[in-house]
Amino acid sequence: MVNTLYGLVPKDPAQNLAFRKDLVLAGAKDPELAADLRAACAADLLFFCNFACFTYDPRLKKARAIPFITFPFQDDALLKIEEAIDSGHDLLIEKSRDMGASWMNLLVFLHRWQFSDLQSFLVISRNEDYVDKPGDAKSLFWKLDFLLKWQPRWLLPNFNRQKRQLRNLDNESTITGESTTDNAGRGDRKTAILIDEFGAFESAGVNGFEVLAATTSATDCRISNSTHKGRATAFFAQKKAMPPEHVVRLHWTQDPRKNQGLRWVGGKPTSDWYERECKRYPLAALVAQELDCDPMGAQTTFFETGTIDSIKARDGRPAYLTGKLEVDLETLQPGDFKERADGHLRLWTFLHGGKPPAGRYVAGVDVSNGTGASNSCVSVADCRTGEKVAEFAFAGPGYPPEKFAVDAVAIFRWFHGAFAVWEAAGPGSAFGQKVIELGYRHVYFHTQQRSLSKKQSDTPGWWPTASTKFDMLADYRSALGDRFVNRSARALDECLEYVYDSGGGVEHSAALKNPDQSTARARHGDLVIADGLCWLGLCELGAGKRRAPGGDDGAAEVLPGSLAWRRQIHEQRDREKETWLAV
Repeated sequence: MVNTLYGLVPKDPAQNLAFRKDLVLAGAKDPELAADLRAACAADLLFFCNFACFTYDPRLKKARAIPFITFPFQDDALLKIEEAIDSGHDLLIEKSRDMGASWMNLLVFLHRWQFSDLQSFLVISRNEDYVDKPGDAKSLFWKLDFLLKWQPRWLLPNFNRQKRQLRNLDNESTITGESTTDNAGRGDRKTAILIDEFGAFESAGVNGFEVLAATTSATDCRISNSTHKGRATAFFAQKKAMPPEHVVRLHWTQDPRKNQGLRWVGGKPTSDWYERECKRYPLAALVAQELDCDPMGAQTTFFETGTIDSIKARDGRPAYLTGKLEVDLETLQPGDFKERADGHLRLWTFLHGGKPPAGRYVAGVDVSNGTGASNSCVSVADCRTGEKVAEFAFAGPGYPPEKFAVDAVAIFRWFHGAFAVWEAAGPGSAFGQKVIELGYRHVYFHTQQRSLSKKQSDTPGWWPTASTKFDMLADYRSALGDRFVNRSARALDECLEYVYDSGGGVEHSAALKNPDQSTARARHGDLVIADGLCWLGLCELGAGKRRAPGGDDGAAEVLPGSLAWRRQIHEQRDREKETWLAV
């Protein structure tokens, strides 16, 4: 009976209700049957849900307490929640609205609280009302109370209910609740912790990264559940770090109530229900947030998602070569390029005599602190074509700006004396000093970009302010896919992590809520800044060109080793002799 009952539970609402009624009445009269049913509920989470539990929907015109009858996608989610607790690993649930995710998480906690000894659970939400407010259906403990209220009396344990606490007196299991503070869960020990609507913490004034830090040692299993509220959230950062098998996606297309007439338009799923819902939202960002499970669309991104996707599909391609550029430790000159799958230097050009083709190049540089929190990057572009031909990105502890400068200067020299532009603020100051100390002089000097004279100073490096950063990224955005050809899908994807901040400026989404608030807004090393500075350098030299209609430069691709390719090499060498400074 224990192993087969769930397969016998009818899914039709009327039949399910009749099935429940017959068993509940029979169990009330027959203690042996009640004991068997109790054992079946304990052994099978899905039977417990579909036989003993009700949920609540105030939108219904008649009965608002309805049998909790699970759809297949909910069965899968319930079992994955249960498995995460059993195995002791974190689980993240990203969802469209109205998928029953909060109810499902609470149901799993309640099942273990009810039938397993000495379990201890914590539920966290963004404020106290969302945790436990009498009479308020949005609060988590109201839902737990409801699940208990509609169970058969003979199935319930003896329990004690206090504010933000539910205690099973028969097996000493507990469920407690906390409103969010940065220290939620700190110093506690729990079987599992539910962080409900985690994506909304930042908008409620709670630092989600601190919540993650506080709960890390409290449990082996944190279940983060939310719709997306953009990329500037700990919820999104946590998803990026999670193994794919530990992410559950509850999308409206899985719900039989919403996917009738499911079809694809412009590469995007739609249905009659979806189109009706879209008309009820005033902003596309809200559709992305509430329905699409789309963290990019849920926040106003600086780079338009569709444009980046189109550029990536047209221009993006795997690197031709990946490896490491060796540096002679005595002369600090570039050595041999060694192909390695795990190398940090990627090339979209072929080598000629162990070096890139002769020509004029620009290198944009973004410098990190070297703690491993963000990348130190170099982006190299060909002045003749406006095409990005190389990308270096490395993040690791023990890689300070001075050490990065040695590698970067080797890359500049390897690319025939590339014109170097770096962000001079923060760790860029130490980087720049080292570059000059190494004798490299073909560099960008600070210019008053917004002045009519555009007077150049004798200070090396590009100095960011809110306005100059906006201008630099806006210029790069305008050139991308037209005058600047970016082959790196990784760098193009990072463009979508830039959003408008509350002041109308532009910032990397992770920097908006970085736990290190002292440096978060000022520093976030990544490829987008390096690419943007690379374009700035191209403009400084008067290089770059607009692509011809149709998306290419109007010329056939020149194959390496061909006569045309060798002619290009000689032409580039001639141009190099005319204008470049010795370095």
